[in-house]
This record gives sequence, C-alpha cells and structure tokens, in this order.
Amino acid sequence: MGIQFSIDDLRNIESTERVLRQFQHAIDSAAIVSQSSLEAAIAKAKADIQAAAAPARFPALVPGAGINIVQTPAQISIINTGVTTGVTSAIGTANQVNVSAATGDVTFSTPQNIDTGASVQFGALNIASKLIVNSNGLPTKSNNVTLAGQGNAIIVAQGSATAQTGAVASVAAYTTTAAGGSFEIGGYIDVTAFTAGTISLLCDYTDPGGTARTLTIPLVALAGTIGTTVGSATDAQAVVVSIQTSGANAIKIYTTVAVFTGTYNVYGWIKEIA
Repeated sequence: MGIQFSIDDLRNIESTERVLRQFQHAIDSAAIVSQSSLEAAIAKAKADIQAAAAPARFPALVPGAGINIVQTPAQISIINTGVTTGVTSAIGTANQVNVSAATGDVTFSTPQNIDTGASVQFGALNIASKLIVNSNGLPTKSNNVTLAGQGNAIIVAQGSATAQTGAVASVAAYTTTAAGGSFEIGGYIDVTAFTAGTISLLCDYTDPGGTARTLTIPLVALAGTIGTTVGSATDAQAVVVSIQTSGANAIKIYTTVAVFTGTYNVYGWIKEIA
C-alpha cells in the first residue's frame, strides 16, 4: 500500500491529519516493512511540512547609491551607508518655504494658505512694475502710470433715503483720517410728489484751518438750470463739488426743507481723491 500526498495536503491541519492517518494505517497493515523505510517516510513528511510552512522569500532587491539592502527570508533592512552625494537634509527659505525638520520626517509648507479659497495677504504688491500697491494699500502706479494723492479715487461713504416728507439729518457721512484730505461731494434728489415748498442739499465739513463750514450744493434741474433748491415734481442732480478738510473731522451730506409738502428720494456720496 503506497502513501500518496502533495505539498498542498500539508498547508492546513485537516489535510495534514489525513496524510498522517495514511502513515498510521500503513504501519498497522505492515505495508512498510522496515524501520529504515518508515524513518525515511517520516523524514520526508517532516521536510515537506516545514517547506510548506516556511515564509515566502522576498524578491531580490538591488541597492542604489548610498543605500545597502540586507535580505532574509522574513525581512528586508534598508540602510543608509552615509554617502553624501545625494540629498541628506532640507533647509527652508525664510518667508518662502518652511521646513519642519532638517532630517527625518520633513514637512514642507508655505507661510500662508494659497489655495483657491484662501485669503492671501502681502505687505505690498508689484506686478511687472506696472501696477504697484504699497504697504498702506495705496495704489502708487496703475497701467504703468505713476499715481498721486489717493492713487485711485475711492467712494468712502454713500447713502440714500426714500419716501421722505421732511428734512433728512444724514444722507451720507464720513470721518476723515488724521491727515485730512481732498474730497468730491455729489448727490441726487428725486421729487416724486409735490404740492409746495423747497428742498436743499447741503454738506458740513471742517476746512484745513479748523473752521466748520456748510456748503450748499448746487443742483441742476432736468432743463439744465442751476439752482440751490428744488421746488417742483422733478429730478435734480448735484453739481459735483470739491472740498479740502482738516484731520479727524466729519463730512456729512444732508437735506433741509422749507414749507415742503410732498415726497422725495435723496442720494449722496463722498469720494476721496487725495
């Protein structure tokens, strides 16, 4: 009686037990007639079992420059041999690229987020020396043209009031910086219903000498006539006027009425130009 098995029969407990039962049955039936034959069969079975249980070998790896590889059936060791011809450490650049460590686990980062949703901040902006914004946020050059004063004029205040039947105490207001500045004042009055009276558009400010001033803003009627009041159901556009102010003082646009009966809308804006 022969004993037949394959290496696959020795990969789990159940199949291995079946093989061993074949040996036991052979011994019991005296199919193996000599002690030497039995020992040889047992040795072969043991070798086959060990071969099946042995871990798979890693494929052979080829080391590169500065790296040595030590392989065993169970593990691979990769060793830095100390060759300094490659990159062995990292150093950041101030204000450009941050490096968390010189060696080991290294993380590179920028001084601030630069993704599409980030609010990126710079101390100043210079695009090919044709658009320049200084550290105060003031444009000093645009379209390759050097700018003066405020650079680009900016609306610093604007406001409106609708369906008014009396005076509006403040249509638009702005408090100047400590340096004061140059401003343009503009507005618009739309009389939607009228029975009697007049409306005036005014501006309070403080001049460079520190004197409080009140400016009556000229108004241009639809017919092109210029006056200081509106007294009919019409629209009137303010003539844009310039004022110079001292520092840290208020500029305010407002309306006054005289015996006015009706309804109107009013608009005003303050533009800083220098």
